[in-house]
Amino acid sequence: MVSSTKCFAEHVIETSLKGSITRDSQVEMERWCLPNHGWIKINTDGVASRNKNWLVAGDLLRDSFGNWIEGFQRLEIADTRGYTKVIEEFDCMVAVDMIQECSESTPSMTIVRKIKEVTRQISIVKYQFMNRENNLVADWLSKSSLSNDANLVYIDAPTPHVRRLLLDGKLGKHHVRIN
Repeated sequence: MVSSTKCFAEHVIETSLKGSITRDSQVEMERWCLPNHGWIKINTDGVASRNKNWLVAGDLLRDSFGNWIEGFQRLEIADTRGYTKVIEEFDCMVAVDMIQECSESTPSMTIVRKIKEVTRQISIVKYQFMNRENNLVADWLSKSSLSNDANLVYIDAPTPHVRRLLLDGKLGKHHVRIN
């Protein structure tokens, strides 16, 4: 608690000095939430390479205890490995809306169609929005995949940096969000 309060205070001071907090700004404390027992949570982030004209994604699969199951860096959508109850979170509300509104007969972006195709195998799937501050691992996976030419990279164990981010999430450490 002291650590997150100190971090919060340092962030507020730093941003105040930069002038990014105004009287109308709202400071919110955000944290990653565990899925219910028996559910898998997939945190997804995408990044576009302007100079190479392609989109890559990073996915992190966690169990109901917040433990790492597996991670992906990919140009293709990975299969769901037989999971039956999945929550897929995106830090882009437009993406969530597009996926939820997409039907078999609706023309949509290729990535949206591919996500729908893969998740059709899942008994129960929920798509939801999460704030960028709570999607740091998927963000790291997607950005680090830009230097990789493979279509799919399976990551069976997290790096030390990712382990720290996962532990922060499991401990309920908050990330500051200023609106």
